[in-house]
Amino acid sequence: MARKRGGGPPRFEDVGDIEARIDAYFEACRGELLTEGGKVVLDKRGKPVMNGERPPTLTGLALALGFTSRAGMMGYKGKAEYEAAILRGRSRVEQYAEEQLFDKEASAGARFVLENDFQGRRFADEDDGDAVMDEVRKRMGVTGTSSAPFGGTFPKGEGMTSSVAADAAPPSPKGEGRTGDEAS
Repeated sequence: MARKRGGGPPRFEDVGDIEARIDAYFEACRGELLTEGGKVVLDKRGKPVMNGERPPTLTGLALALGFTSRAGMMGYKGKAEYEAAILRGRSRVEQYAEEQLFDKEASAGARFVLENDFQGRRFADEDDGDAVMDEVRKRMGVTGTSSAPFGGTFPKGEGMTSSVAADAAPPSPKGEGRTGDEAS
């Protein structure tokens, strides 16, 4: 087993030692199947319920590898094969966060983790001026903001926005559909 020097990065026996620690960490995150009366308990989607399940995190991975902090793992400089194994572990955490983007209840947290913990991750907000979306809007003749596709408004005469819809509505006959104050 690897021994840790006082305050320094952990020592590893070999790459297999690192990979075994990483695998053990992810297995511990899975938790155990919840059973009742010998039968596996299923959630509302029909998936097995896991007891003690927790999401994998960079800090959790760092602690499982013997680092004293996430920053220690992120800045680790050792043998190239050790660094590659640690990077694969970090990628597994990133993969988990990416998968959570498709879960309505977890997507905001996953987005936060991806934006803050993984370099190069940036989600474009609607009005970030994303070059690709700007080109699509330009080709479609879409500008401004409304409920039209991509947050733009339709060109005049194509589609309806609330202000266009009000202008295009036919006038109603006198008194029909109006309140007492408006009818004259």
